Amino acid sequence: MFLQLSAQELLLGNRLEFTELGRSVIAKVVAAEPFGGQCPCCLRERVLTEAGRVVPGAEFDHFFHRSLNKAEHGWLICAACHDELTHGGYLVRFMRVPEFRAFQGAVFEHRRRERTASGDHVT
Repeated sequence: MFLQLSAQELLLGNRLEFTELGRSVIAKVVAAEPFGGQCPCCLRERVLTEAGRVVPGAEFDHFFHRSLNKAEHGWLICAACHDELTHGGYLVRFMRVPEFRAFQGAVFEHRRRERTASGDHVT
């Protein structure tokens, strides 16, 4: 996996910020069940206020690589989790893959519901 990350670094290059749309989708997913505004990584800390605003210190984290910036490539996590994932080495990040995959699944489900509601679904 270290080799994969090294190859991504060479191929993908610079950091791309999440777009407003991407941040909006991530925030909507975090606000909904099962997260209810809690950090989807640790499920202990709030990352959204009751009004749906990002809590100071919470971060939109690029899970796989800093140049992958679609909503399904990141999540909104608390400062402690972001620090752990940023400075803890790649093994710490890989330990959080199940939590991230659960969040990704919620993003895909959110998008499916939006397509269905707009009548833009494939039969």
